[in-house]
Amino acid sequence: MVLALVDVVVWLGAAILVAAGALKLRRPVPAALFIRRLGIPASPVTVRALAVVEAAVGVLVLAVAGAAVLVAAGLVYAAFLASLAAYRLRTGERSVSCGCFGASTAVALGPHAAALVVALAATTVAALTGRESLITVLGSQSIAEAALLLVLLALVVVVLVGASTGVPAAADPGPPVFRVGPRGGP
Repeated sequence: MVLALVDVVVWLGAAILVAAGALKLRRPVPAALFIRRLGIPASPVTVRALAVVEAAVGVLVLAVAGAAVLVAAGLVYAAFLASLAAYRLRTGERSVSCGCFGASTAVALGPHAAALVVALAATTVAALTGRESLITVLGSQSIAEAALLLVLLALVVVVLVGASTGVPAAADPGPPVFRVGPRGGP
């Protein structure tokens, strides 16, 4: 039972990596600003490159798993956790606008760090115990069980992304539009 919960946390973490990477590809500026607040030079191009790696690691965890892939995911979580700790030490702030999901909404640092610790712990256990990928497990389930698992994982990811960005991921309106002239003017 405990290892089944480990699997679910690992898969959720991987799905979050995929979502976060994809959203940072779309809107890299908030993450670049966060990295700069840490005193590290960063640009949208740098963030997009890191986002590709982040999403790729997530996809590999979901599709392949294996100790090496799970260790790579653990290193990603550890890097994010270290960046939050560095931010807290550098600024003393208890909320952070890290741009994790391409948004500049500030979120409480404690729960964000706690989620990373849980994902890191589950991924470490999975790497040490040789857990299977989501794709492998889905292949051994009935269609109904596989569909239910996928729907539940997707719902949790949407809720977590929505809670971390201030709006549901699908409802993100994008950048504001400014008009000049009779309709948009004062």
